[in-house]
Amino acid sequence: MASVRAGSVFLVSCAALSYEVLLTRYFAVASWSEYGYWVISIAMTGFAVSGVLLALFRSAALARKEFLFRALPLLLMVAAAAGYYFTTINPFNPLELQNAVLWKSQLANIGKFYAALFPFYFLSGFFLGLSWSAFQSEVAKLYAADLIGAGVGATAILVLMFVVHPFYLICAVPLVLFVAALLNAPKTGGARTWSYAALAIVVVAACEVSAIAFNKARFFEYKSIYPVMNVQDNKVLESYRTPRGYYLLLDNFTERRDLALSNNLGLMGSTGTPASPGLYKDGNRMASILPGGEIDLSYVPAALSSLPYTLRPAARALLVGSSGGYRPIEVQTGYLGVVDCLAIESDPIMFNLAAQAFDALSLDRSRIVRASPQAVLARETKPFDVIDVSDDYMDEGPANKYAFTVDAIQAYMRALAPDGIVSIPISIREFPVYAVRLAETARVALRDLPNPEQHIVVYRSEWTARILISKAAFSADDLELIRKFCSDLSFDTSYFAGIDPAAVEVWNELPPVSFETKTEDTSREGPQDALRDDLIALFGPDGDAFRAESFFNLTPSTADRPYLNYVFRPSRLGSLLDKLEIVPHEEVGFLTNIAVLAQALVMAVIVLLLPLARWKTLRAGNAPIVRGVCYFAALGLGFLFIEIALIDKFARLLNDSVSSFAIVLCGMLIFSGLGSALSGRFGSAPRRGVRVAVVLIALSCVLYAAALDTAIGAALAWPYAIQIALIVVALAPASLALGMMFPLGMASLTSGAASFVPIAWAVNGAFSVIASPLASLLAVMFGYRVLFAVACVAYVMALFAQPTPKAAAQ
Repeated sequence: MASVRAGSVFLVSCAALSYEVLLTRYFAVASWSEYGYWVISIAMTGFAVSGVLLALFRSAALARKEFLFRALPLLLMVAAAAGYYFTTINPFNPLELQNAVLWKSQLANIGKFYAALFPFYFLSGFFLGLSWSAFQSEVAKLYAADLIGAGVGATAILVLMFVVHPFYLICAVPLVLFVAALLNAPKTGGARTWSYAALAIVVVAACEVSAIAFNKARFFEYKSIYPVMNVQDNKVLESYRTPRGYYLLLDNFTERRDLALSNNLGLMGSTGTPASPGLYKDGNRMASILPGGEIDLSYVPAALSSLPYTLRPAARALLVGSSGGYRPIEVQTGYLGVVDCLAIESDPIMFNLAAQAFDALSLDRSRIVRASPQAVLARETKPFDVIDVSDDYMDEGPANKYAFTVDAIQAYMRALAPDGIVSIPISIREFPVYAVRLAETARVALRDLPNPEQHIVVYRSEWTARILISKAAFSADDLELIRKFCSDLSFDTSYFAGIDPAAVEVWNELPPVSFETKTEDTSREGPQDALRDDLIALFGPDGDAFRAESFFNLTPSTADRPYLNYVFRPSRLGSLLDKLEIVPHEEVGFLTNIAVLAQALVMAVIVLLLPLARWKTLRAGNAPIVRGVCYFAALGLGFLFIEIALIDKFARLLNDSVSSFAIVLCGMLIFSGLGSALSGRFGSAPRRGVRVAVVLIALSCVLYAAALDTAIGAALAWPYAIQIALIVVALAPASLALGMMFPLGMASLTSGAASFVPIAWAVNGAFSVIASPLASLLAVMFGYRVLFAVACVAYVMALFAQPTPKAAAQ
């Protein structure tokens, strides 16, 4: 019986996490992942609500537990299939959510998402919570099965992403639940058992048919791929299914090499950039892919990115991002005269496509490798004259944000020749402030130099700015050449040391973006360059005051806080919401976290208040209410704080967020499951077990905060297998201890305190939902070290709040 119960918990937990991951992929491909995270986070409050219902009707549920254990897997199959169907037909449009007229209808659509997905998570939570309540003496083993099942489910669905279209991953979930249903079939044999098995077969078959025949998943109209897919004679040349994303290589008359070019291109005798296939990842355009055959490169001298090669001719160049294979060709044969070129690609699909096209041209002085810039710089000994980051590198994957940090710029500077230059692009299409924050990041990276502003130049086109950082201060000859390049090509020189705004022409007007005024300032005469004005203030004598008083957060991006594009201050939320229609997509994640946190806090209050309807029952049973709430709330917060921080930290090591997610999530859940199983050794002394676990967790958090960045920096050039081994070693001690805490807390709820078990499950679930957005906000505002510190405090609080068996009995 124990093995059947553990197997059922394993399978239900496996299905629940598989469903969460596949929904995350669905929203990333069909819509925007930020809104998927919003919807799924709130829908997962079903776990918390299930605990509340169990607390209110515990006796009735336990009296019917055999029926419920048989019915719930069948209901879960239906809820999974129906929830996915109603999710895919929802006409949600996030662009309308920022429209003052249309936003109310979109809130209604978000409510429909909640209604579609809540039942599955409620039923999953009810099954697990009922298992803890009905078999409390086996909680350590059952919780181990829960955690290991979740780890296996996440890993299995990630593996399926290699072979199954992301819109059809849903087919896996009913099959897992079907096995769970068979495990819970009546054990009497005969007609009753066979009837139940036949019913389960009918239900799973109906769910599979509906998932395939009535699948309405699609790219929504606001995705960049949607209009391209509907262009006449559009061709899908290739498709690639991976956990990193769903890739499509498209060819049609609209696809061309995408590059920031001079407005004078036609006057220079060029016909423009060549036609090229476009690579899309999860419906978002990544880059043009170098086609075969001869290519007209006459556009190259008119590119914004060509300036460093004018300043440093005959350069040895490191290209961070190959732009689909174009950049090595452009810098070596496109009139730029590079004598030695090493190109880096981090995305495997992009690398393979770029390398195939690149190899066909047989350029003997150029190489292309798949690695992170940090890993390449860790093993390269010969200095570079130019380090050039491609326009599309940041958008290739979440882990690439580490290439735009203080730590990365300092690594670039160490790898430069004495007069070498780093060139880093940043889009200013939505907000010029992104370039200001990148310039501040560069300034802080150069803080050990006497006059860092003399090493920085900023120039731009209409939609793209580039930050030039020189190892030696820019000379007068350099500045004259820069100004001539920009003037000849109608680019704007937005900053150099000693700039006189009156003496610098503005070719591409860039008015300021303000959230503090209702009207636009029209008093100024002539074209404006808001970026120039901000940079002069940033590097001027009152720079500290400018940074402190700015509406935007100009704190530099670092390896501990690598969020260059999150520039809003929470204290200015009201002004931001007043002009929500101009908030760019880059800031949606920040606002989504605030919305999720607000709703999760409301749900937590409800979870805490509803069981008061049974206050007399809880008090009669001597349930340790206050201590229990504090203990299980701390567990819900602390576990996810550590997990989220480690996923992003190790994404820097592996240069891949998906691989980091899979390894960290699976590793933590499996090791935590083993820790849960080991917690049984402290069955007679749960408080001693909690002390051991908290000491181990606290030491791990201190080591993560103090030494993890250093260890990752040292391991960047290590072989992939050894990097994974490092991650496993780093995860194991803390994860074993984390897995002990929940069953040890449950072991304290003996005798009359057993009525608190479902409330403990509800509180843990509610605060787990709070933890995710709160962790993201803390990481953005303060960094991951603070996240580890807060997690450490949460577990120390749990140590002092633990409801001991003695206290419960009293």
